[in-house]
Amino acid sequence: MDGVSVAQLVVSTVAATMVAAPLVVIAYLAGRRSLSPEKSRRLDQLLPDISLGGTVWQATFDGDADPGVTQTIQFSFIQVGSRVVADGHSPDGTHHSLEGVIHGGRLCCVTIDENRSGIWLGTVTAEMLADHNRMTGMRTRWSPVTQSLMVRKVVFTQLHNTVSSTERTVSH
Repeated sequence: MDGVSVAQLVVSTVAATMVAAPLVVIAYLAGRRSLSPEKSRRLDQLLPDISLGGTVWQATFDGDADPGVTQTIQFSFIQVGSRVVADGHSPDGTHHSLEGVIHGGRLCCVTIDENRSGIWLGTVTAEMLADHNRMTGMRTRWSPVTQSLMVRKVVFTQLHNTVSSTERTVSH
């Protein structure tokens, strides 16, 4: 390929991405909205016994490529009843999201990790410790490095509250 052909290819790829990206976001939002009535009512009926809404936690776990290398992510939680969502970024720029439920002193979430290399799905299950400032559990994720399921211990440590304790959890 000559310089002109490469430039044309780059320009056409960027233009196609600029057109396609908003369409993907619109399709995702429409699909999410249409499925929201299909959420399990049983999960909505769980009584939350932990208030994570308005709190910030640091998650620490062993890395996928080298179990001896620790990774940390800071998560900000939002809670509605027993349902929780949290978002965070790791130092390498990976965006991490959690979505799940709280019940019986435990957090159970589906995870999405996304960076320039791709998107990975996984899970986190953790239990609140007696001090209410730490949760320990397991994190699973498909590793592109080893092409296998990675199961790692995860420790959440509460950093701070962003709202008062009476505002943490939004009830149904």
